[in-house]
Amino acid sequence: AGLCVGNPRFLLEMSRGGPPGPPDVGGLISLKVDNFPFNTTSEDLREMFSKFGEVRDCYIPREHHSGQSRGFGFIRYATEDEAEAAIDGCDRRVLQGRELRVQVAQHSRPPPPARP
Repeated sequence: AGLCVGNPRFLLEMSRGGPPGPPDVGGLISLKVDNFPFNTTSEDLREMFSKFGEVRDCYIPREHHSGQSRGFGFIRYATEDEAEAAIDGCDRRVLQGRELRVQVAQHSRPPPPARP
């Protein structure tokens, strides 16, 4: 499973001295989910999208200063069938009055900054 905050592996990594950094998402199908409510959590997305397959990673970018969600995120699956089912099941779905847009992500996650 991916490293969402509620994931036990994430908590284990945190107990070892810090955040684990981005997980290896090589080979996974990445979907971009746009226009969800700002109070949506990674756990909310994982729950919604797990109906279509095993969510391998979920990530919601946040504003650096406020920690506020930016209203979009990414869901990753191992197979195209799972990703296609998620697009079919969630694109244009209304969540708390907002119409979601779900599509295959056009850009991959940028590489992590180099550590000194």
